[in-house]
Amino acid sequence: MAPPKSKYLFISYSSKDTEMAIAICGILQRAGIKTWISREDLRTGEWDQDLAKAIVRSSGVVFLWSRQSDVSSQVKKELVWAENAKIEILPLRLEDFQGGRLDFTLSPIQIFSVVGPNGRLKATMIASAAKDLLAGYGRTDVEPYMVGRGPKTFQQYTSGPQGSVDVTLGKEESAGTLRNKLLRGRHRLKNPVKITISGTLFPCALLSSGWWDKHTEAKNRHIKWRDELQQWLFHGFDEWGPSWDFTWDFDNKAKNKKRPYFIAQIGDGDEANSIPVLLTASRARKLRDEFRDHWGGMEATATGVLGHRRHFAKHVAPGALDLFGGLLDYCLFIDEEKKDHKVEPRLDDTSIYSGYLWKCVAPKEFYKGGNLRLNDVYFIWEHVNFASKDALRYGLDSMTRKERLIEERRGKLVLVQKSNAFVSGTPALSPDAVYKILTTRPE
Repeated sequence: MAPPKSKYLFISYSSKDTEMAIAICGILQRAGIKTWISREDLRTGEWDQDLAKAIVRSSGVVFLWSRQSDVSSQVKKELVWAENAKIEILPLRLEDFQGGRLDFTLSPIQIFSVVGPNGRLKATMIASAAKDLLAGYGRTDVEPYMVGRGPKTFQQYTSGPQGSVDVTLGKEESAGTLRNKLLRGRHRLKNPVKITISGTLFPCALLSSGWWDKHTEAKNRHIKWRDELQQWLFHGFDEWGPSWDFTWDFDNKAKNKKRPYFIAQIGDGDEANSIPVLLTASRARKLRDEFRDHWGGMEATATGVLGHRRHFAKHVAPGALDLFGGLLDYCLFIDEEKKDHKVEPRLDDTSIYSGYLWKCVAPKEFYKGGNLRLNDVYFIWEHVNFASKDALRYGLDSMTRKERLIEERRGKLVLVQKSNAFVSGTPALSPDAVYKILTTRPE
């Protein structure tokens, strides 16, 4: 019997992991994903021929990686068939073990550890990763990546649309997939919709969209900069969408006791590729220690309601939701009173979460008691991997050297504001005062 022609995922596993394979198959099917599994779909005695056909006709292979499958000759054949047919492979690691034979084969591919410490399968992660595979997001073949560093990268923009893209909002989405759907789909939500988003939760919010997301000209185009360095530093700061932990302020817990809401982001590898998350105070405070324990953010699934900013305006101070950027019109709201609204940390380590460290400084001669304009300050920034202590230390050292260069030119500097608690020092001005600097046109 020929496999169905519609999209399905082939499940590759050792017979010794049959129970786990059936469980994962059930998770995928409940998420609306069709599967092909030999235990149920193999109907003839010509095993190799039928398995090869099923793999070639599939939209991807979900490989259950365990000690048993790592040494299985049958599983090895299935992976070779997939590679030869250029079928994407999604490795789901069932257990940790050393000396895996397939380490080299799978090294260019993102691997998901899907069994928690309690032995339960991480259903949300499995479904989200499988949906991403079907949607074509996050494919990471080494050779195509290197080849794509040239004109071929831009073919999709010069040769017209390459088929339709599914922008339907699912009940469970990864942060990167959801953001793509929101950008492409032109959704008009009459009411917020319940959703679970998986990704890296980080206690910051984007100040503005990056240049690639902006659709209007910046208002401040004719600023009389004091020098070219000041102009360049602000240009980079403005164009690359930096984040700010202006609601968390880890250095000053006392200031946050009366704050009714906190704004975070849930992203996919980069702060610019994130969705804003609005948290009520008690939920946010429960996460403070989690953030301190998870360097540079934490892997999590967040369940709440997704809507436009206007849907949540009544929950916060007037104008408060105008103070963050990124994907401005959408926000995930995690309600205080909803028991099914929650943030669940995952045990997966974050390997890369890139973003910007920055500090805003003013030469003391310009400070004037805090009455600053945009051309009175310098924005010093550095691109880092927040998930790496070494990368962060490198970025902080680089910022110190840049600050010294400005100090040589302009004299003693005052720290006006900073991106987050990683940057040392106590800012002289409040976040609201700095927003005024950013939004007021200099004379």
